[in-house]
Amino acid sequence: MFDPSRVNDLFSGRSQAELRERATTVSRAVRLEPREDGPWLRCAWDNGGGDAAVWFFHEDGRRLVLLVDHDSPMNLYSAGDGDAQLDLYRGLPEDMRALVVGTDDDDPLLAMPVGDTLVTFATGVFWSDGEEWFASDGLADRLRGDDPLSLRDTGTSVCLYPFDLYSYYAPGEFEPEIV
Repeated sequence: MFDPSRVNDLFSGRSQAELRERATTVSRAVRLEPREDGPWLRCAWDNGGGDAAVWFFHEDGRRLVLLVDHDSPMNLYSAGDGDAQLDLYRGLPEDMRALVVGTDDDDPLLAMPVGDTLVTFATGVFWSDGEEWFASDGLADRLRGDDPLSLRDTGTSVCLYPFDLYSYYAPGEFEPEIV
């Protein structure tokens, strides 16, 4: 059963700077160069087998993390359910939602059509206000739905392991060789 407090537990314990350093290092290690989009820095990881993570870091400290686990029961791309995918982004702040809805950027994540709009495919949608971490309202509702799912079903174990969130490294120690 989904417990919203576990989202904060999953990502907290690492500062904005440390998460950003790890995401940048991992992104470069898999040859997906981090890029800036206005006030956002986008870092990505893709294992080449259908699993991915994209981290967005805003200069004001807010963060957005999208996960894709191709084997997840949350895989709405395989189901072809664009409306349900769009609903996973419900509750995101508008500027975060704009990063994933109405985009044609599908690297490394796929985009799926919902009417005339392209929506970035994800099995997990997590965001931070700079202090706490949350699942999007749409994701939280789906996890609590008629057929309850766990946080693990969003791809956390598969898609976050390259970022090694549970080990300590001094600043500058998290190197591509670790990945």
